[in-house]
Amino acid sequence: GVYAIWSESVWMRMNGYAISIYASFLFATFFVRHFLDLQKYGGWLLRINTLLIWAWGITIADLLIGSNALRIVAELTASVTIFIACYTAVYLWIQGNVSARYFCIAWSFLIISTAFTLMVLEGVIPHTAMTEYGQMGGFVAEVLMLSFAMAERINRERLSREKAQEDALRLQVLMGNEREAKMEAQEELLQVQRKTNAQLEERVKERTQELERTMTNLELANRELAKLSVTDPLTKVHNRRYFDEMLHREILRSQRSQQPMSLVLVDIDHFKQFNDTYGHLVGDDCLRLVASVLSDVVSRASDLVARYGGEEFAIILPDANEQEAMAVAEKIRKGISELQFIYRGKRIPISASFGIATKPPTINDNSVTFIEAADKALYEAKEQGRNRCVQARFAV
Repeated sequence: GVYAIWSESVWMRMNGYAISIYASFLFATFFVRHFLDLQKYGGWLLRINTLLIWAWGITIADLLIGSNALRIVAELTASVTIFIACYTAVYLWIQGNVSARYFCIAWSFLIISTAFTLMVLEGVIPHTAMTEYGQMGGFVAEVLMLSFAMAERINRERLSREKAQEDALRLQVLMGNEREAKMEAQEELLQVQRKTNAQLEERVKERTQELERTMTNLELANRELAKLSVTDPLTKVHNRRYFDEMLHREILRSQRSQQPMSLVLVDIDHFKQFNDTYGHLVGDDCLRLVASVLSDVVSRASDLVARYGGEEFAIILPDANEQEAMAVAEKIRKGISELQFIYRGKRIPISASFGIATKPPTINDNSVTFIEAADKALYEAKEQGRNRCVQARFAV
């Protein structure tokens, strides 16, 4: 049936050989692409191969639609294809591609036989039995050579796989040995790390204890420093700065609670004469004794005793009315008068005068209000003969 179609079809008689030749070139170009593994090399070799594939595809399409306009172009493309295939194979052969060597030999048979067939079709050489089956013989020779090439390639890939397996096995053995060595090293490192951690923990413990001791000492030092910052260094009672601060606070507190508060100013009588007669060192001892009397009598946690300046002291008595403030002042005055201050075997009498200011602070009152009132009362005590307590009177 195929023979009848071929013999009765004018188009097949005229174009059958051309189609087979064009198809041979097309598939040969595909074969070159994959057999020589052009994707591996890329570059211009792969691009030219792709271009030839498109060229042969267009040529076959032109013949199938009956145009036959590209027959001359096809002959030129065939020449270019043969040249490029040969050049590619030779180039890759030189590059060390073993498959290219077999390809060069195998395709030589096909090229030669196909050339004879083309010359027969063009009438260059006469049609004989040898020329008629020459291309078939070239195909057979090519297939035989490519079979050898495929067998060699399979054998080469098998050897390559075996070598890869040997390398993998050797690598696995090396990795096993390395793993054992690594495990031993890790064990040694772990022991060293445990020892180091134990030493570090011990050092941290020591440093922590040392830090705790340092922090404790620092806290004690800060407390002592804070205490010193508000303490008079000579008499050990509060200093003037702390007194001013606390007086302001107590006035504000009493304004809120509407409770009375008292301020007592104490001045040692004739203290300048005392210093001139006995010296400043003896005067300092006198100040310390008077301060101790004040501290002993003023015992409430809310009360405050401070050195106001020179031989003067100040006492803040929160929530104390006139009678309570006067009682405290009288007790201190009596205690100072009874001091047994002995100097060179002789008792030196000591006395003090007191000014007391007591009232519930109003919004218009401040520290100056109380200090001026207490100071005025103290002045009156001195005017009345000293060694006495005088209560200030506020205007109503």
